[in-house]
Amino acid sequence: MEKTCWPNTQCMQLNNHVAYLFTKTKIKIYKNLPNITPKLIPIDILFHTKRYQLFQVIIDELETIIIDTITVQITPTKLQQNKNLILHDLLKKSEENFFQKCNLLHLLDSSCGYPLLNYDNKMTDHIENLLEIVLGFCLFGSSNKIKSIFHPDFSEKISVLQVEVLFENFMIETSNYCIDALLRSSSGIIFGFQNYIFDEKYYSIRKVEEFRNNLMWYKFTNRYIDIPKNIYENRFTIWIIGPKGIISKKIFGHRLYELPSLSTTQLIITFILEIQDFFLPKFYNLIQILAKAIFYIISGPIKSKIYLVWKNISNDVS
Repeated sequence: MEKTCWPNTQCMQLNNHVAYLFTKTKIKIYKNLPNITPKLIPIDILFHTKRYQLFQVIIDELETIIIDTITVQITPTKLQQNKNLILHDLLKKSEENFFQKCNLLHLLDSSCGYPLLNYDNKMTDHIENLLEIVLGFCLFGSSNKIKSIFHPDFSEKISVLQVEVLFENFMIETSNYCIDALLRSSSGIIFGFQNYIFDEKYYSIRKVEEFRNNLMWYKFTNRYIDIPKNIYENRFTIWIIGPKGIISKKIFGHRLYELPSLSTTQLIITFILEIQDFFLPKFYNLIQILAKAIFYIISGPIKSKIYLVWKNISNDVS
């Protein structure tokens, strides 16, 4: 099925593909999913069973949203207009279900509310865009009209594998978004300690604070270095489930239209990259020329001395 194209209209075949997509992803997340990249991501702090539970509730809530949306027969334009409300509903219900699954000591009553999560607003637009693309393909197919509404830069034909990658990327990034919000909240960290959702490596507040500081540094470098660089190079970084765990990949996509939305600091990074692309090749060529010149200058006297030594040795032997 991976080599076939994703249906481009609403039909029974599209429903079958969506059902297969959810089933396959649920099977893939059942195994232990360590982060095998050098990058630090928020869900690294979770115990592996809690990571599975978080993935599971997000997939279940997304499945419910798709079923409900099919029932009310929403249009693509309405979906795009209401994506922030849909994401809010998805996150709220995912939080509640995740906290219920993790509330081992029953210290919290759902009627009294669970920990307040502090979401990073700078990441919200990105998660909303990922959600609308996934919902667009799952609800309406991959026709040119749908692609022009949600993302005009997709190729002519969308494969099943491409949709699977987008789906897994959304699941992982949304999970990171939720745990990042939990770590930005003191009540969220307390809940984590009380219910043992953190990996055994993070057994103390000191270890969690160290993780938070490293995560802040990663988010900083990602926002001000990696994202501008990806836009400048027309690439996206996506997260998928590999054979041995969670991996990241770079994929090509037109992104130059995003340059005006970058901040001054991010634009400076792209300017530095442009200067680097201009000067580095010339600098390397200059180094090669200088190295050859130095070798030529030094090699002459060295050859002469070697010749004289060899000649003296020959005379002594004779």
